[in-house]
Amino acid sequence: MNEIEFEGEYYRDDRMYVLYVCRCTIDEQKNLLVTNIYHEDAPADSKWCLVTYRNVNRYTPIRADHFETEIEATTYMRQVEPTVPLISQGGSPMCPPLTYEEFVRWKKKNKFKEYDYKEMYTPGVTNPMESIFQGINQESKVNEKGKIASYKQANLGTAYGELGKYEEAIESYKQAIRIDPDVKEAHYNLGTVYIKSGKYQEAIESYKQAIRIDPDFADAHHNLGTAYGELGKHQEAIESFKHAIRIDPDHAGAHKNLGVAYVELNKRNSALEQYKILKKLDTEKANKLFDRIYK
Repeated sequence: MNEIEFEGEYYRDDRMYVLYVCRCTIDEQKNLLVTNIYHEDAPADSKWCLVTYRNVNRYTPIRADHFETEIEATTYMRQVEPTVPLISQGGSPMCPPLTYEEFVRWKKKNKFKEYDYKEMYTPGVTNPMESIFQGINQESKVNEKGKIASYKQANLGTAYGELGKYEEAIESYKQAIRIDPDVKEAHYNLGTVYIKSGKYQEAIESYKQAIRIDPDFADAHHNLGTAYGELGKHQEAIESFKHAIRIDPDHAGAHKNLGVAYVELNKRNSALEQYKILKKLDTEKANKLFDRIYK
């Protein structure tokens, strides 16, 4: 094994962490959350977890995220694994991150090994298990656990959305919002899934909530306009696109869709004004708008 030295640690390969789905039990002890990980012979009442190991010689476990089912744990892993920090990136993830399928191919190309608990235990001698102790600050215990749970549910929603499982994605985002109602990204992503599902009125309400939290969220204003447009409410769409442009004058999508809304209202001259602006920002979008104006 050719180890890589980085900031005083020796890693097995370019990845600073490796992820592993397995069974577990959970025990809360005063200010500690104890996750007992079972690699074999898990108790009947065990749950599932995604364990994050530092990718060093003895695979130091540093975190466990808990789930009711294996598919939830695996779906979450597919979402977060491509964002692991890399030594080649100075301890940061790839930017932009790969899809999960691309990340798997990247690992295979580089001949990276997956976590293997059998390297740490002698098979047949003892039941291979280990425990992770995660500290809980008593004063902010409920809030911090809620924040973690909200983040986990939001990422689970994103993973379901990428798999085309929109109903599951919607429920995950709703759960994230119930845990923490002031995460603008959860409302925004919920709105996006609603649009993909053809639920435009629900999308409108979600984008409005994202804007309530952050009035300068240009993408939320833009997508709100898109949802209005799908319902034939073109004047409301125009106001939303204009708001997005006031926040971000170079928002090409907002200029294009503002032009489309003008076309729907037979305001060709106004649409052409957006085309002129768009030519300087995004030629492809400008050409599509031009075709829409003169189709």
